[in-house]
Amino acid sequence: MAAIGLYIPHFKKFIVKPVLKSLTTKAGKSLYSEAAVNLLTGTAIVESRLRFLRQIVRYETDGTPVDGVALGIYQVEKNTLADIYDNFLKYNPELLQVVEAYRGNEPREDAIISNLKYATAIARIYYFRKKEPLPSSGDYKGMAKYHKEHYNTSKGATNVDESEEDFVLAINDGKLPYYYKKLKKETV
Repeated sequence: MAAIGLYIPHFKKFIVKPVLKSLTTKAGKSLYSEAAVNLLTGTAIVESRLRFLRQIVRYETDGTPVDGVALGIYQVEKNTLADIYDNFLKYNPELLQVVEAYRGNEPREDAIISNLKYATAIARIYYFRKKEPLPSSGDYKGMAKYHKEHYNTSKGATNVDESEEDFVLAINDGKLPYYYKKLKKETV
């Protein structure tokens, strides 16, 4: 498993929390919750290790990476990004205004790679559109399952059992608590 690129407490404090606190629907519903913070942080860890800005599908024999279609730390595909705009943001101008402020003047596909706040807003809106409520903020098993069912999908490469540890890291600011280490030893 590849190392995690960004310091998780900083990612949550300076990127995820401020972005989520800025996202409010026209009905006044905030998209911020501790569960959403942990789910998004875990998603970024699972999808890119908070490290890769383009999907790498394989390596050439000389070690050169071959890029895939997924973009940014949340590994958002171009068609997903277009769908969020065409079928949701277009009808939610209050959220569109905030998202576009994060994007700035960059093209969407460039901003999703280079702008962590924009990417976080897009990933949160992706999850917000799902009908099933988020798991509780400390439910790492529920978050791993929710991510697989609603973000990575049955076609994606993520394994729920393997991604549980990533959600433990997200919830515990990059630390694996003793109880989790002990639990993993007992189940092996």
